[in-house]
Formats: sequence, C-alpha cells, structure tokens
Amino acid sequence: YADKLDESGVETLELLKARVVRMSNLIDGILSYTSAVREEATLAPIKMHELMDDILTVLPVPEHIKIAFDTDVEVVYSDRARLQQVFQNLLTNAIKYNDKAEGLIKVTCGRNGGEYIFSVSDNGIGIEAKYFEKIFQMFQTLHHRDKSETAGIGLAIVKKIIDNYNGRIWLESVPGEGSAFYFTLPAQDHS
Repeated sequence: YADKLDESGVETLELLKARVVRMSNLIDGILSYTSAVREEATLAPIKMHELMDDILTVLPVPEHIKIAFDTDVEVVYSDRARLQQVFQNLLTNAIKYNDKAEGLIKVTCGRNGGEYIFSVSDNGIGIEAKYFEKIFQMFQTLHHRDKSETAGIGLAIVKKIIDNYNGRIWLESVPGEGSAFYFTLPAQDHS
C-alpha cells in the first residue's frame, strides 16, 4: 500500500518499524543481561588469536575500518562465551560510532601480575567525560532513540560480565578523537 500513503504516512510507518526493531533489540538485550547474571562460568583455556578470528568472522566490519590485534598473552583462562560477548559488544560499538574515512580499531591483551588487561580502542567519535558512568547503565544511550536502533544495554552487559568475574572496566576518551575501553580479569594459571 506504499503508493496509497502520503509522505507523512510513510514516515510514520518508518518510525514504527524503527521502534519495533529497537523493542526487539531491547528484549534480546534484557535476555542477554539476565543470562550474564545467572549462568555459571565455564572456565577453560582460550587461544586469543582464535577467539578474535571467530569474532571477526561473525562481526560485519565495513571496508573502511581496520582492526588490529596485539597480544602478549597467547592463552587466557576464562569463560570463552562471556569473553567473546564482551569483545563483540565493545567492537560493535567501536565500529558503529566511528565517523572517520579510515577507521582504526586496536585490540590488545596483556598480563600484569595477577590480572589480564585488555583494551579496545578506536579513532571514532569519542565520548565526553561526563558520560563515562552513564554509558554502563541499563537503557542508556548517548544518541536520540529515533535515530538509533540501540537499546542501550550492550555496555551494561559488558560491565555485568566483568563485575561477575571480579574484573574492572574503565575508559579514556577524547571527543572527536576516539575512545579506549580497558578491562581486567583475574589471571588464573592452570595446566
């Protein structure tokens, strides 16, 4: 019936469609958040290069964005599904909020004493310091809800997962220059 609708009717349907997509994302996000809280950890050795390859296989990365991976630690002992979820959320945001003609995202993994230290940094739009705490809260987004399909749950899930494993998460960012998200997890040695 598109030919029977005027411009206002088409805009209204597009708005409704966007809100349905956002609601679906919201429900999926709530389910992910809930499972991040309830599920038991399955700790196992994770080959970091394989994990990153698996993530990049399913993550749509535009041609103008390059992702570099640098690790000092070949194997991390953690919950693979949860670590993958953390990286996927952080990488998805780094891709989504990169406004540069040549986007660059760098993922690092290292160890400092009793903890692993990871980072995902980008040269994207950046985040003002006054929003650093807000972005880790449920249903919070820095963009107008009708302009974005995000539910504002991804970073809350990331924080919940990291908190559940007794890690820490923080960020450094300069608006217009990019952001760097850092997180730690306790290092566990198993043979």
